[in-house]
Amino acid sequence: MEEKKLNAPSATQVGQEKKSISFLFHLITITITLLTTFTSVRLTVEQPTPTEELLLIKSITPKMLSESDVIPATVRAGLSIFKYREFDMVNNNFIFEGTLWFEFDPSIISIETVSHFRFEKGDIVSISPVRSHLSGDRLQLFYDIIVKFKTELDYKLFPIDDHMLELVMVNTKVSPHNLIFEADGQSFIVAPDTESYGWIQATQEITTGYSQQAINTREPSLDIIRPAIQFSILYRRSGFKYALILLMPLMVFIIIMLTTFSYDPEKYFSSIMVANGASLSGLIAFRFVIENMSPKVGYFMISDYFFLIFLVLAAIIFLIGIFSLNISMRTKKMLILLVHGLLIMSFITIITYELSFSYHGTEFF
Repeated sequence: MEEKKLNAPSATQVGQEKKSISFLFHLITITITLLTTFTSVRLTVEQPTPTEELLLIKSITPKMLSESDVIPATVRAGLSIFKYREFDMVNNNFIFEGTLWFEFDPSIISIETVSHFRFEKGDIVSISPVRSHLSGDRLQLFYDIIVKFKTELDYKLFPIDDHMLELVMVNTKVSPHNLIFEADGQSFIVAPDTESYGWIQATQEITTGYSQQAINTREPSLDIIRPAIQFSILYRRSGFKYALILLMPLMVFIIIMLTTFSYDPEKYFSSIMVANGASLSGLIAFRFVIENMSPKVGYFMISDYFFLIFLVLAAIIFLIGIFSLNISMRTKKMLILLVHGLLIMSFITIITYELSFSYHGTEFF
């Protein structure tokens, strides 16, 4: 019987083994990175994380009341929002229909004084003639209003951000020494069907106090103070679809560039460079898509940080691809692990920063 001899692998085969990476290796690393990304985004979306200041007005203190020569009249007030005509969280434009009401003792304060109100950073588009109702010694006034307003939105956590819509109403006729507002949790109602696509109303709150406008920083006594009510509504993203739409394409471009390490650069160098160049160009072009979907602000958002991280990694992989003929399989594997590790660390770092704004619940006030 003739013996079969085991032939040693040729030099070409050895070169191919040293310069190619198995599909299983890519599958494991990609799976770990995607699971980390998906889990991180999901955890952050589940936490309420508004970055806006909770209170835009100041509380009236007993000391302030004691400094007044007269006892200020107390006016109960409230707002019911029935419908949003415009709800644009990206461009910070809101228009709602609702009813604003006041309840007070007409023997202490006049209707004319109570009726002098306006909304800060807002315009009353339409207001109905006042409807009044007398109940005992208390007079109730009702105004059907349509208000267009902007609010103090902070987009630094975009696209995994929640927002606190804040609307401040002030009386422009008198100071807190003459009139103070009073309200409770039942004084502010937002209809459940006002929720906009992509956003869920978590909670709302009404806060009374006063608004202060500085006239001269050297003379605080000249500041204009007005009785004010702040209406606050917390809106949360209804899911992580929006975040994944922005982040996943960036991840895909990087994954495509990493998989080019599986090709033998001696045979497919031109194909590797074409794939890397196309992915890098696609990543840069996708920036315009992100820009169109993002709020127009002058500071960096999380989406900007993510894009810069992916862009730097893509540029590094592209440069490595140019010298891939001289890189061994061991070095390629280390580079792939390094890139995936940097992606995971970047996600964890940014997500940790995002969660630092979480109030761990819906009790914000």
